Amino acid sequence: MYTSCTGIWQTVWLEPVPPVSIQEIKLVPDIDRNRLKVTGWVSQPAANLTVQAAAYDQGDLVGTVSGAAGQELHLRMHNPKLWSPKTPFLYDLTIVLKQGDTVIDQVDSYFGMRKMSVGTVDGVLKMLLNNEFVFQ
Repeated sequence: MYTSCTGIWQTVWLEPVPPVSIQEIKLVPDIDRNRLKVTGWVSQPAANLTVQAAAYDQGDLVGTVSGAAGQELHLRMHNPKLWSPKTPFLYDLTIVLKQGDTVIDQVDSYFGMRKMSVGTVDGVLKMLLNNEFVFQ
């Protein structure tokens, strides 16, 4: 039996952001194509905006991509380390918003390369992790 609770469960802080800033990011791992789909939306439209994303494996750069804000970008990764319960590896991610050559905002995050799907194993429909059946 779980008791209900409300409130904040992690550290919270406020920080100032410029008028044009990164408002939201969407990260979708695509292990079948060895890439991370990255979309960065901004708080308001402005001229000459570019979103740049860089993925790191323990400080080593493993992939970069840049393009227009609000556009789905494909960050290619050579032989990515897949996340699983046995190897819960997470990549670090830095997303930078530029106007021309000037950095106007930056977000640091992380992601795991993993895929949940449904497939047939020995004639039975089962949940798959990274295209493989994992006994639950």
